[in-house]
Amino acid sequence: MSWFRGSRSAAPAAAPPDETAEPEVHPSLALAALLAELRPERTLRLLDLGPAVGANIAFWSERLPCSVQVADLHRSLAEVPAETDPEVAVRAALPEPRPDEPPIDLVLAWDLLDYLDRDRIRALAVALAARCRPGARWFAMVRIGKEIPREPGSYLIRPDGSLVYRLEGAHTRPGPRHRPSEIEAATPGFSTDRNFLLRHGVQEYLLVRDAPE
Repeated sequence: MSWFRGSRSAAPAAAPPDETAEPEVHPSLALAALLAELRPERTLRLLDLGPAVGANIAFWSERLPCSVQVADLHRSLAEVPAETDPEVAVRAALPEPRPDEPPIDLVLAWDLLDYLDRDRIRALAVALAARCRPGARWFAMVRIGKEIPREPGSYLIRPDGSLVYRLEGAHTRPGPRHRPSEIEAATPGFSTDRNFLLRHGVQEYLLVRDAPE
């Protein structure tokens, strides 16, 4: 897990795209909505749960005072035995924050939820709720088709806010097809602010951290 401050020189180089396949480019309605509402008067703290993409860190740094924490959760969870209790597994894959660490304002989960069962989604929500401030946003993408790529992709934010989909190879696996009601039920501490069904079969979500009771 790494931290990158809001300067272009701090961002690592983006991984080169797969030259064997033409990347897909799609608009992102959830990202557009998110960008329209972010007006922080302090440093914004982002947690990116996908692989580090230098161009994305630069994208945020050029627009907002921010620090970006990257934790490739799918890769980290793959190192935890499958039979491990979901909350224990998520805690092992997502290290505990420092005692003096400020709360998180934005979580970028990309397509991670497609590769988690509902118990692990719930465990992730519990862990994130403990680290996010009330009102924090959680961006996620869920495919609604029967098949999903065998492994999570990586996503590059273009200057216009659209996304370049970098998918590994042509192999697929059955998708969980999480429905909106299932996402809502599996994310305690968060509520669905908005969701957008896109033409290419992806449903985007903006979840919001609930205020404590």
